[in-house]
This record gives sequence, C-alpha cells and structure tokens, in this order.
Amino acid sequence: MGMGLCVAFIAFVRLPSLKVSTLLLTGLLIYDVFWVFFSSYIFNTNVMVKVRYCTVLFCIVVAV
Repeated sequence: MGMGLCVAFIAFVRLPSLKVSTLLLTGLLIYDVFWVFFSSYIFNTNVMVKVRYCTVLFCIVVAV
C-alpha cells in the first residue's frame, strides 16, 4: 500500500526527472526505516509497535 501511494504521488505531481523521483523515494524509505527500527532509541518505545497494539476503543479511553 505504501509503495502504491508513493507511485500515485509521483504520477500526480509530475516530477521532472528520474533522479528527483529516486531521491524522493529513497528519502521516504529512510523515513520509514527510521520509524520502524530506530524510533525506540529516541522515544524509549517503538512507535510502530505502540500504534499496532492500540485498538480504537483503547485509544479513545486513553485519550479521555
């Protein structure tokens, strides 16, 4: 799904060259890898795991 969104974004924006497109997708990959594997070093918990185990009802109860 994420790759599909990236391709749709590139098709919608009409980036001028393959070089710019490659740099954008590489940046998005690095961004994703950071949140999946390295966010625990900064936030003391893995953000992706926390979001995964947060159910809708639990999030509403915690937010209130």
